[in-house]
Amino acid sequence: MNQYQKGKITLNVGGQLFTTTIETLVSSSSYFSGLFKFNSSQEEPLFIDRSPKAFAEILEYIRSPQTYHVPKKYENELIYYGIQYDKSNLEDNIDNIIAKHTQIVLDQIDDTMVKHTKIVLDQIDAMARDKKIMLDKMDELIEKLNHITGRLFNEW
Repeated sequence: MNQYQKGKITLNVGGQLFTTTIETLVSSSSYFSGLFKFNSSQEEPLFIDRSPKAFAEILEYIRSPQTYHVPKKYENELIYYGIQYDKSNLEDNIDNIIAKHTQIVLDQIDDTMVKHTKIVLDQIDAMARDKKIMLDKMDELIEKLNHITGRLFNEW
């Protein structure tokens, strides 16, 4: 068993150190699977001559492929490291990110407005019922007053 078959490893990618597990790296990357399979004598940190900024994005994607979206500008790095990915999950640019998040916020606002509109309509409905009850009571009182007034006039 070589030193890369289990445990954690430190990589020096373009001068920046990254520590992760072998399992994380080989789970999604044919590049790392091949590297660790055939390089048993490498000393840590293992140097990779690539962009550390791009690798940070790639590593986050490997760790959380369901929820993390790699910026589209790093698509070539996904290919370089032999990582399978869904192109629809790539973040195109800041405008698309803003548009997606804006839509989420608008949907939440819409949901909130619908709920509040329903509350207001329910209150208006309750007020209308209360008004109807009050008008019915007023009609009863007017009818009683008319009856009393009519009796008083008849008695005069």
